[in-house]
Amino acid sequence: MRSILYILVMFGYSALAFGQPDTTAVDKKNNWRFLTGYSLYGGGDVTGITFTTEYSRNLTGQFRIGPNVKMAAARNIFLYDGVLSTAQFTSLLELGVMGYYEYLNPDKSGIEFGLGGFYRYLRHDIATGPNTEYLGSTLRVAESSIGTLRESTVGFNVYIGVAIHISDMVKLNLGGLLQSDTGGNGGYGIFGGVNVKF
Repeated sequence: MRSILYILVMFGYSALAFGQPDTTAVDKKNNWRFLTGYSLYGGGDVTGITFTTEYSRNLTGQFRIGPNVKMAAARNIFLYDGVLSTAQFTSLLELGVMGYYEYLNPDKSGIEFGLGGFYRYLRHDIATGPNTEYLGSTLRVAESSIGTLRESTVGFNVYIGVAIHISDMVKLNLGGLLQSDTGGNGGYGIFGGVNVKF
């Protein structure tokens, strides 16, 4: 009986000791994250690569907020009978703010949800081939010509992803992003990267 009581006391003590929050992780309230990934814009026919760097600060153990900078480049080339019909090249720069809620397991791996807004500067370069004219809502490009459209818009991001614990300071991230802006530009993508606490 004494042995069973001793085992129960030791088990209870161990559970309490391992169940305590990691104060070293709580003390590290700053996060730097770098993400890169594959993006699709419009109806999914314009593909590109996106790079994001982000600083955030923990407000509580589960909530954090902070600014980010995103750069992306995308292209879409249409051929008709092997001849250039139209080519679209898009580049963008975004300055935004994201807030995140993390649901982490005891090993600090788990899922995260993000919501935020951004200001976007977008540039479209559109080239047409012979016998092709581009007619957009705000841009017209004659055949065998190049036209440029510049837009400044605001919009929102929705993010859902997983965080994989590597150490008390480092997590790997994999997630998906959905976004839209006031210019009617939609987009979504898959991103991977690393998060460092300091």
